[in-house]
Amino acid sequence: MKRNINNATESQQGGAREIAAEEQSNCGPGLRERSLGPWAVLGQSIANIGASGAPLISIPVVASIAGPGTWLSFLIATAGIVLVALNINAFACDSSGTASLNDYIARSLGPTAGVLGGWALAIAYIGCGAACIPLFASYLNNLVAPLHVHFSPLVFSVGLLAIVWYCAWKDMRLSAHLMLSIEFSAMAVGIALAAAILFKQGRHVDLSQFQLHNLSVSAIGLGSVLAFMATVGFESAASLGDEAKSPLQSIPRAIVASSIIAGFYFILHAYAMVAGFRGLSTTLADSQAPVLDVARAHGVTILALLLTVAGLVSCVSIVLACVNAGARTLFLLAQHGVLPSAFRRVHAKNRTPGVAINAASLVILLVSAPLIVAGVPARDIWGYAGSVCTFGFLTAYLLIAIGTPFHLHSKGRLKTWNVLVSVLASLVVLVPFIASVYPVPPFPQNLMIYIFAGLILFGMGWFLLLRIRRPGIVNEIELHLDNNYDRFAIERAAQSDAAL
Repeated sequence: MKRNINNATESQQGGAREIAAEEQSNCGPGLRERSLGPWAVLGQSIANIGASGAPLISIPVVASIAGPGTWLSFLIATAGIVLVALNINAFACDSSGTASLNDYIARSLGPTAGVLGGWALAIAYIGCGAACIPLFASYLNNLVAPLHVHFSPLVFSVGLLAIVWYCAWKDMRLSAHLMLSIEFSAMAVGIALAAAILFKQGRHVDLSQFQLHNLSVSAIGLGSVLAFMATVGFESAASLGDEAKSPLQSIPRAIVASSIIAGFYFILHAYAMVAGFRGLSTTLADSQAPVLDVARAHGVTILALLLTVAGLVSCVSIVLACVNAGARTLFLLAQHGVLPSAFRRVHAKNRTPGVAINAASLVILLVSAPLIVAGVPARDIWGYAGSVCTFGFLTAYLLIAIGTPFHLHSKGRLKTWNVLVSVLASLVVLVPFIASVYPVPPFPQNLMIYIFAGLILFGMGWFLLLRIRRPGIVNEIELHLDNNYDRFAIERAAQSDAAL
């Protein structure tokens, strides 16, 4: 049977290779195919989430709203991202490619929706990088504050971006293994800190976090919106579809595994930190250095210092993941003819999308540097840029959730539970959108949704102009989608045989 499959698909794959060769004729060699193992693919998603920094920023922010229900807010957010992951995997088990989330949206909802998703993801990854860049100097200055030393946030932010740019430009394999090592090491320190806090409190359970009279449904709901924003990025393994080994297995596993691993870490730390601050003179929401404060109170300051150092280093991995994913999104948009062909040029030796990496790094700097120079605190920059980038992620997730039933129906695999998962994921994603406009957030947070909308309108306006000037661009995108899907005919058939 496998011999028959090979014969039947040989001409299809040959045609796909010819198309790919023609696309790359003026852009150098392609990306380094099948070079990343499953751990490296997992590292991309884990790093993009940046869970190791949760105790330093996102958990205190959620706690300021949800209070003792902080852990429950993160539990709801984790359930939401797992639902989205299941929708993504309905596509990822069929085909893959560079920045394949765009292709999944385009295949199910059409090329225009695919461009919308691609533009939203480009905003998301670049905005996420801009949000995290200033945290590097902030963590460093907190670390050396007892020595009465202060480093320039702009200088260190530029330095961090230079390191990130070099790693992304040099070798994706180097980037992936570096990200995985940094994030897992940082998370190990974080788990040790949470365990130490809980151990110092004895064996009793902090019942106040489970008693209904202490929990507010509305506060937990709003907290879950912010918690959901802290967990985005788990899907970025899909940006490595051409570079991953066995992508139809490694990418779906990485997407689900990263969402569950990060979710567990968030929930553990949310419970431990709320419990750890009970009885202290300051609250978790009001603390300027929550990790150090709770650690000193429980006699484990050394772990807090280690976690701060880990958070400092993890800024490298988060921004690196954003540059890698953002550059590959720009790379795919250029392959679809939406951006200039220069963006799909690949470095002859490094086999990385050099021009796209340069562009993503430069935009991150142009967004973050003026805010740093203006003296905007790192936490505020994280909040502003983080909100805009989160809307980008949510837009792509919503399109994926809506498109999943259409994709499965076209393949004859749609089941009732697929529709249920799609509806639940769509509702989960819509909640943060609604909460961002009602009730109206305080200034300037209320402007973030409109900044995102403006960027989306600019991108889609550009695409509509291209459609007028090049009426065949939609057909070109569809041909690219068909050829990319056909490349995986043998692997899909092999999976089907294995399932039988």
